[in-house]
Amino acid sequence: MYKFLFVLIYLFFAFIANSQNGLERIIVEKYYISDANDAAFNDVGGVLPVGSVTYRVYVDMLPEYKFQSCYGTEIPLHKMQFSTSTRFFNNEDRGGFTPVYNKNSARNNTVMLDSWISGGAGCVGNVGVPKYLDNGLDNVVNNNGILKNEDPMAGIPLTQQDGLVVGTPNQIISAGIADGVNGLNALLDNLNDAPLGAEFSTIDGLWGVPGGSIGLTTENIVLIGQFTTDGEFSFELNIQIGTPTPGGVEQYVARDAVDLERTIPSMIYPDTSIVKTFELANLDFSIFPNPAIDEINLVFDHINSIKNTYRIYDITGAIVAGGNLPSLDKKTSFPLNISNLQKGIFLIQLMLDGKVKTSKFIKI
Repeated sequence: MYKFLFVLIYLFFAFIANSQNGLERIIVEKYYISDANDAAFNDVGGVLPVGSVTYRVYVDMLPEYKFQSCYGTEIPLHKMQFSTSTRFFNNEDRGGFTPVYNKNSARNNTVMLDSWISGGAGCVGNVGVPKYLDNGLDNVVNNNGILKNEDPMAGIPLTQQDGLVVGTPNQIISAGIADGVNGLNALLDNLNDAPLGAEFSTIDGLWGVPGGSIGLTTENIVLIGQFTTDGEFSFELNIQIGTPTPGGVEQYVARDAVDLERTIPSMIYPDTSIVKTFELANLDFSIFPNPAIDEINLVFDHINSIKNTYRIYDITGAIVAGGNLPSLDKKTSFPLNISNLQKGIFLIQLMLDGKVKTSKFIKI
C-alpha cells in the first residue's frame, strides 16, 4: 500500500527535466546548543543532554524555484537518511513529526528544540528562516531560564533572532514512510534505555509540499527539518525542486546520479569537500588580518554592488553566522566582528548582487 501511495505522489510531483541548476546548496545551521539549564528542565520535555546541538536543514534555491520533496528510491538506489551516533531529542510534551507547536508553547519548555521534518514551517503561524535573515521581532524569550544559552558556535542567540518569522507555512504530505513519520516520535525518543545510533531513513518514500514551497525571503531558502542530538549528526539527501517553467523539475541525489539526476557536495553532511570548494573559487576580495582575533576586514577592489549579504560556515559546512553588508562602490573596506566565534577555520561566502564570492579565514 505504501509503495502504491509513494508512486502516486512521486508522479504527482512530475518527473520532467530542466537544464539549469536551481539548487544552490543545502544549508545546515547550528541553531542552538543546550546548556545545563535546558537539560535540567526535563520534567515534561524529555531527556535533553547538556551540549546537545539543534541543527536546522534548509534548501537554498535560485529565485522562483520551489522545494517539492525529499525522497528515497529503491531503483535506482538512493537512500535518504538522517543519522546520529547517539539519540535524537524528542520533546514529549508538545513535540511531533512536524512543528505543530505555537510560539506560546515554545516559551514554556524545550519544545522549540524538538526534532521534526518540514516544508517551510518553523512552528504554527511562523516560517522558519536562518537566524541571520530573521527580523528580530517577537523573539521567543523563556522565563524559566532556558533557551538562553549564547554559545558562540550557535551564532546569534535565540533571544535576539529566533529564526521564526510570521507567515503561512505550507503543509507537507508523505508517502511510503508511514512507519517513519507516524512513529517519528518513538524513533527520536531519546530515553536512557533507547539504543544508540538513531536513524530516520527511507528507500521507498518521501515527504513534500504539493505545489512546492518558496522561501519567505528573497534568498529563497526553505526549512526542511530540525534535529537535536548530542552525537555526531549526519545526513544524505535526495531533493526534488520545481523550476520556474510550469511542470519542470530537477532532482539532486547524494550519490550515484543517473540519467538526468544531478548531485552537489552539500547533499551529504558533514560536507568534507567544502574547504576545497571554497579555496578553488575565484576571489574578488581579500581578508585582513588573517589569522584574526576579534575582527576581520573585507577589502573589495573595483566592485559595485547594492544588495550584499554574507554567510560564515565552519569546516563541517554548518552556517554559524550571517548578515547584510552595505552597498559597495569601487574599492571598499568593511570590518566584520568575529569575536563570538570560537577558534578555528571558517569559510565566508558573499552574495554581491546575486554573484557568489568565497574565501577562508582563521580565528585565533
